[in-house]
Amino acid sequence: TTTTTSDAATTTAVDVGDKSVVRTITDISIINGLPHVTVPLPSRNEQCVFALKPISNTVGDFLDMLKHEDKGIDRAVIRNAEGVRISSKTSIQTLFDQQFQLSINDMEYDVVPPKIDSLSK
Repeated sequence: TTTTTSDAATTTAVDVGDKSVVRTITDISIINGLPHVTVPLPSRNEQCVFALKPISNTVGDFLDMLKHEDKGIDRAVIRNAEGVRISSKTSIQTLFDQQFQLSINDMEYDVVPPKIDSLSK
């Protein structure tokens, strides 16, 4: 196993069938109550920060933001830790209650989000 750390993602070489690299998105910060997620964009080989609104943004909104920012993204999906796809209507607040996996094209990113204080309680 080889580990390389960059600003936004830790790359760990792991044999996972036809995919040889699993990455972890580690650059997630909470600024004024909003999560800011830094995601590597595949086409430009650069990172981009996405500010998400926990209550009003959904998983579908986040995926649309990714696709809008990088037109080279053909497929983007979010799955829970068990590999089950998360609905596009799920709120970001609910998504951040658990570890999840972001798939962009043929890359997989494990995400362990920080705790967001509930705004709906």
